[in-house]
Amino acid sequence: VNNNVVRLTYEAGDGNEIELHYTGSGISIADVTDLEGNEAGTIFQIPVTLDFVSAGAVTDDYTTDAGAAFPGLHYESVSGTLTFAPGETTQIIDVPILSDQDVDPTVDFYIQLSNPTNASLIDDIGQVIIFNDDHSGIPDSLGTEFWVSIPENWVSYDYAAYIEETGAYDPTTSDTPTDYSSGFFLSISSEFGATGVITAPGIAESIEYSVEPGEVTTVRLWDELEPYGYDYRSWEQGPEAVSPYHGLTDQVLPVGVHVTADSEVSVYAMAIQPFTSDGFLVLPTDVLGTNYMLASHDFFRMGRWEYAGNPVGHSAGSQFQVIGIVDNTQVQITPTSSFTRVDYPVVESGDPDYVPEVVQAGQTYTITLNRGDVYSLRADHAGVDFTGTIIDANAPVAVNSGMTCANVPVEFPACDTLVEQMTPTNTWGKEFVVNPLEGRNVDRLRIIALEDETQIQIGSQTIQLDAGQFEVFDLANATRVTSDKPISVVQYSTGSDYTGEFENLRKTIGDPMMILIPPVEQFLEHYVVTSAVHRNDDNYLSLIVPTAAINDLTINGQYVDPGVFEVVDGSDFSAGELYVEDGFYSADAPLPFGITVYGFADYESYGYLGGQTFIPLDANADIQLDPAAEMLVVGDTHYVTATVIDLDTNLPLAGVRVDFEVTGTHPNHFWGRTNSSGEVIVHWSGNLAGTDQIQATALGDTANASADWFGAFPTIEIVSPQFGSEFEHGSTVLITGKVESGSPEARIVSLTMDNDRIATVDALGNFFVTVELPLGTSTFDFEVFNSYGASATTTLSLEGIFESDRDPNEDSLNELASITELYAVTSFDERTDILYADLSIKNTSELPISKPFLLGVRNITDPTVQLLNIAGYWEDGTPYIDLSAQIYNSTLAPGSRTFFNPIEFYAPQRNPFEYEFVLLGGENEPPRFTSIPIINARGGEDYAASVTAVDPDDDSLTFFFVSGPTGMIVENNYDGTASLVWDNVPSAAASFPVKILVRDSRDAETTQSFVVSVVDPSINHAPLIFSQPVTDANAETDYSYTVVANDFDGDPVSYAVSIIRSGDLSATELAGIDGSGKPIVYDPVTGEIAWTPQGADVAQYDVVIDADDGRGGTDTQRYVLYVHPVPGNHPPLFTSAPPETISSDSPFEYYATAIDPDLDDLVFTMPVFPSGALISLDG
Repeated sequence: VNNNVVRLTYEAGDGNEIELHYTGSGISIADVTDLEGNEAGTIFQIPVTLDFVSAGAVTDDYTTDAGAAFPGLHYESVSGTLTFAPGETTQIIDVPILSDQDVDPTVDFYIQLSNPTNASLIDDIGQVIIFNDDHSGIPDSLGTEFWVSIPENWVSYDYAAYIEETGAYDPTTSDTPTDYSSGFFLSISSEFGATGVITAPGIAESIEYSVEPGEVTTVRLWDELEPYGYDYRSWEQGPEAVSPYHGLTDQVLPVGVHVTADSEVSVYAMAIQPFTSDGFLVLPTDVLGTNYMLASHDFFRMGRWEYAGNPVGHSAGSQFQVIGIVDNTQVQITPTSSFTRVDYPVVESGDPDYVPEVVQAGQTYTITLNRGDVYSLRADHAGVDFTGTIIDANAPVAVNSGMTCANVPVEFPACDTLVEQMTPTNTWGKEFVVNPLEGRNVDRLRIIALEDETQIQIGSQTIQLDAGQFEVFDLANATRVTSDKPISVVQYSTGSDYTGEFENLRKTIGDPMMILIPPVEQFLEHYVVTSAVHRNDDNYLSLIVPTAAINDLTINGQYVDPGVFEVVDGSDFSAGELYVEDGFYSADAPLPFGITVYGFADYESYGYLGGQTFIPLDANADIQLDPAAEMLVVGDTHYVTATVIDLDTNLPLAGVRVDFEVTGTHPNHFWGRTNSSGEVIVHWSGNLAGTDQIQATALGDTANASADWFGAFPTIEIVSPQFGSEFEHGSTVLITGKVESGSPEARIVSLTMDNDRIATVDALGNFFVTVELPLGTSTFDFEVFNSYGASATTTLSLEGIFESDRDPNEDSLNELASITELYAVTSFDERTDILYADLSIKNTSELPISKPFLLGVRNITDPTVQLLNIAGYWEDGTPYIDLSAQIYNSTLAPGSRTFFNPIEFYAPQRNPFEYEFVLLGGENEPPRFTSIPIINARGGEDYAASVTAVDPDDDSLTFFFVSGPTGMIVENNYDGTASLVWDNVPSAAASFPVKILVRDSRDAETTQSFVVSVVDPSINHAPLIFSQPVTDANAETDYSYTVVANDFDGDPVSYAVSIIRSGDLSATELAGIDGSGKPIVYDPVTGEIAWTPQGADVAQYDVVIDADDGRGGTDTQRYVLYVHPVPGNHPPLFTSAPPETISSDSPFEYYATAIDPDLDDLVFTMPVFPSGALISLDG
């Protein structure tokens, strides 16, 4: 349309008619995956595109939606509107990512498009994946710092380089030497990309490298760093070309190579020579150890190759290297074979008196390494094998071991170089699975023991080895190897001619090489490996995978054909060999598995460990589970955290595999690895009620926990009063709350307060209980159980106070203007310049004024005048005095006035002055119910319940019926009580919500809601005594206790009291009703007990009180009453709190108040005081 593409949709009409609708361009949002990053400011950019240009403006709304990633934790939420101007087809949504260096899982979120204009939505949801790139804390083969050295090869790298440079004839081969590349290489790979630097102490230049994500960078190291590098150009170019490192059999040289990276990389070393190649995994410095035991091989050749009478090769001997990474590292070496320490320049000089030193097997010697130093030892005599040699250092070191050119077995050609970097002995394991190399007749295994009397099972064969001993086996089938103590297992490719015990087998390509086999305990679930030896015809990944996971193994994101695997007898693993091309490989499985890499060409091979964890398996591990016990609702998710530490160091152990075995209601098995904090979290959801037992195992230690699943959890809340509310001590407080069972299928079976049953719980879960509040803080613990056995708790804290101690809170007071001041005696002290005036305040309003009664003084006309006897300051700076103590009862009634109280002013100028009073008085507080409602009504009978309430301001109260069943009314008694009555209750069972209201004379009101249930009249609920007994009395002092019981059916309760002196064998009854003649009198209707004991009555008394509802329901309270002698004098108790700070350069006044338990008159003195302070006799 006018050279513009438009989008149309159609709807079918009648016959051949259709309706066309213009829908505009199509809008699509892309899916984006990017790295989380480590620094603040990371922004993910998500493209939104139109599929063709629009002639008009296009708009579209967008917003982020959480997935596994959460806003505020992983990213910042964004929303808005995109606008495409005419001609534009792309817009970008920027989403800030909350980058950090904490280990997180890879998570995702979504962006939702909506409300397009002049366009239609084609793809309206974009998935954004935040790929975690933080270091996991797992001690594995990935790292940012490495130290490596070049082990001696059969042919010097310098010599091979010379052959390549000149095209000269290679005396060791008949091939054209320029067909291949020789040298010592590092293959560096990274999942996320990295840059780094390679340096060496003796090399002035450095190598800077970069590696792209998912790629491999190969770097050739300096040939002259080969420690025994005899420059074989010397026999063509003269002695001046001899390598400076040509010399001793063993020596310390500064030939270490330092590799650094700005993010984690994996590094593999490749020793490439014509027909003598091998490789090894380079370990990062954070997993290096201090103790190693070597794996090598024996040999039969003596000395070095020669050509035309000239030395052209190295000795084909057993060798190893130790690399220092810390200055002044002391290394003790205990070889398992004797060797001769030869100084080759001296030998070549023909000195007839030179006698080489012999180092005996088992003889320990010490060397010192600085950072970057390399100690190298190569044996030159047949029969020397350094396998089992111990390297022990006082700081971490790296160790290479192998052989310059080994025949495996020694009598079969051809020889090839062997090298692997050794793993620390504390990472050795007890279970291994080994598969034969692809395309080979038979392989060789060496099993090395770390400790004496190690029992080893190889397939069906059992052997015993002592520390440093090894056993050699031919390997033709996948085999499981186990032991009772740590061992090392090394796999060797044999010479091409070797067929083992099998005859008439064809020769195979390849040559000897060695691979360290990872222990099962150190398997990982993710590896990054490389296969980048270009002149090998065949490259393979050897995979040892749990049989349960072979269908889920991926290489570079592609599933591996499970048909390549075969089950390994006697194990839970399957083994397979996978052919691969040269390159980078990322291998993943849901369960930990093992991987090695190798390859073959004609008379050539290489192989190395693909990776593993380097957890110290000998750690004194301790595992703890949190929570140890948990209660959950069916449908919830249970999270369990295991923490693993080393008890010897009290440090967390990272990378440890923790296995969780869940038995019971939800049997399952989980596993995970600890992070850098030694923690791993697993979770599962419960769909059945019952109990799960959890056992976690790590490094030989176990911990147990449990989880109880319930169909639902009950809930409980306190409706009133609020937590921390204050009441006059000794008052009765009604606590109301609400409980719910948690589900329709559950019911409440128990509700307690401080382990005592709460009986009044209506059909909707409203509950009511009363307490008598003592002086001080009282805490009440509530607990509810439902029929599933699940529980919930809550706590209420209340304060019992003297009413005079109630703290005035300015925010809760009202400014009251209807007052008049009255003065009595006024005087002026000329010595102190203080004006005294006896002041009384009259309430001229029509409503009472509640305590606290605070009188502020404002607008004093003389700025030199100051109010002295202040109680404090309001927020606006106004000083005030507290007249609450000058009010009789709790309120100042209309027309009433306070007692006279002195007000004091400091007037240094003695001039007349004026001021204003402002009064803050307490708000009218609403009344509160104190009665527990009767929630049961007997069908066919009358219902009556007493209703009581109190008003904090002593206002008169009126009760009202708000809602409920027809016929229910409230009858007021106008004394703070009322009756809730319902005549002729229906017989049919039913429940009726009821609401009643109490209102004071100033219109403050409170409601009480509950449910009255009609019950079978034959059912009776016994009364419950809830009052707390008074257990102490004094001679010649009146004793009184009123027992109070609630009857939940509203039946009247009568009381019977028995009081007998403890130890009275005749059991003389001392209690009776009025007129009985007994010394102790009780009222059977009110439950009041009264007595004035005398001096002869001092003793203990057993008290039994029965409450009877007249329908067979009773409750009993028992206590011991202690009658004490006539009390003596007791010290008074301060009730006022002094201020902690005062204003400098201002008069200060504090009014002290106290009470006396014996009601004695009090006199105040001040034994310790600052200069100038005075106190009056009344405080």
